[in-house]
Amino acid sequence: MKKASAAALGGALLSRVAGAAEAASPASIRNYNELMEYRRLGRTGLWCSHVGLGGHHLSGDQEMRDRVVAQALDLGINYFDTTSDGEAEELGLALEACQGRDRAYVVRDFLNARDPTLRQSPEAEYKRVVRDHLENGLKMLRTDHVDVFRMTPPEGNPPDYPMREFWNVHWFAQEFEKLKQEGKCRFMGLSTHNPEFQGRAVREVLQLDVVYLPYNYVFSGAANRLYANQEGEGRLFELCHTKDKGIVTIKPFMKTALFRTDAFKQRYEAKKREVDTVASFALRFVLANPYITVTIPGMDIPEHVVANVKVVKSGPLTEAELKTLDYYCQGVPELLPPEYQWAHLWIA
Repeated sequence: MKKASAAALGGALLSRVAGAAEAASPASIRNYNELMEYRRLGRTGLWCSHVGLGGHHLSGDQEMRDRVVAQALDLGINYFDTTSDGEAEELGLALEACQGRDRAYVVRDFLNARDPTLRQSPEAEYKRVVRDHLENGLKMLRTDHVDVFRMTPPEGNPPDYPMREFWNVHWFAQEFEKLKQEGKCRFMGLSTHNPEFQGRAVREVLQLDVVYLPYNYVFSGAANRLYANQEGEGRLFELCHTKDKGIVTIKPFMKTALFRTDAFKQRYEAKKREVDTVASFALRFVLANPYITVTIPGMDIPEHVVANVKVVKSGPLTEAELKTLDYYCQGVPELLPPEYQWAHLWIA
């Protein structure tokens, strides 16, 4: 079984990695709930919920979004991610409705970095757009600052593209520094589906605090692949840990690919998902990785929040559970839509 060794991933390795910083007391953790596990987000010093709430799986109904955000806060989630303007607007309204901003760490994403016209713009224009994007986002989020301001560069195959446009990352980082000094953002993040690009950013961008990357049972190999760096070679997760970069992972369910079998149909049902379903096994596989601070599963309705939080402290998968997960994940790479072919970069 290809992932059998993952059953032992927690244990000593977890204590070695997480033990780099003493656990914070419950009183010092934002929105603490004993049902949730909290981990230090690298050098940011933030103690974040091991499960976070993103914005990709929106119902289109603000009333429902309000309920999902309120449920997340009630169960101890304190990490809230946004990518698009629509997500920022909905999260801002939801946090306002339940007076939850002070219980949440909020992320604003610079998705405009993928705009082909902007990518070829002069430095001054690029930085102006970065600033405007954050300031407009603060209005949508109904706040005076975000905890993480993240850049999402264009995708591409290594090593040439989008490496040849890496100057844009440095421009973003330079403008981020100014915005940080003005109190409009606290920490810098970078999200990419390209492991080579992320490895370079971790090595070269001094301002970078938090990395965002896909990680799940099927597509996890790149996290342990060796990458050349100035010190020789290093594995991506280990490299991040050595440089004290926080790690947030996305797509634990690989969009819809993992749910195109009967075993995963619970993900899209309103009923409460039981702990021993294969969908829960997929989430537990990710949660067991000691290098990951936050993972962001899709949560459309309050019942999804309850189900995801319920497995946080279930521990690593047993060999029998891994065998079940392995069985139902066979053929997943072939189910991916065209826009998800980048996932193959993450296969071991």
